[in-house]
Amino acid sequence: MSSDGRKLDCSRHNVIRSVNACLEALGGKKQTDIFQCAGQDPSVRIEDMVEYLADLVKSDKIVGFGLSEVNDAETIKRAYGIYPIALVEVELSIWDAHALHAAYSKPAPSLDEAMKQNVKLVNGVKALAARKGVAPAQIALGWILTLSGRPGTLQSMIA
Repeated sequence: MSSDGRKLDCSRHNVIRSVNACLEALGGKKQTDIFQCAGQDPSVRIEDMVEYLADLVKSDKIVGFGLSEVNDAETIKRAYGIYPIALVEVELSIWDAHALHAAYSKPAPSLDEAMKQNVKLVNGVKALAARKGVAPAQIALGWILTLSGRPGTLQSMIA
C-alpha cells in the first residue's frame, strides 16, 4: 500500500502506462524529467523495477527516475547497481527523523562536513526558537516565508 492507502502497482505494464499518461498530460512533451513510483511494490523486485525504468530512460521517455519510500541502504545499493538513481525520497518529519541519521551509503568527507554543518544549523534553530519562546517549526516556517520573497505573514500565504 502507498502512504495514502492505495494499492501500489509497480508492474512493468502499469509503470509504462503511468509514464505515457504523464507525457499525455504534459501535452505531448517528449519526456518527463524525473519519474518515480509512489513506493516500493512488495510484489515487484526492485531490480526488475529499475530495469524497466532504465529502459524508459534509454527510450527517451524520462530523463531519470527516483525511488520513493525505500528506506534501507541495501535496497538502494542493489537498485543503483543496475542503473544510476537520480533521487531517493525518504520520509522525514518532526516525529520520525531517522533519515537524518540513516547511513544509506558511506558519506564522502565533504558530506560528513555538510552533516556537521547541518547539525549546527539545527541546533541554532532550536536555540533561536527557545530565545523567541516559539517552536523550532515556527522558525522554520518563518524561514520558508522569507525565502518565498512574499511580503506578509504566514497567514497571508495560506489565505
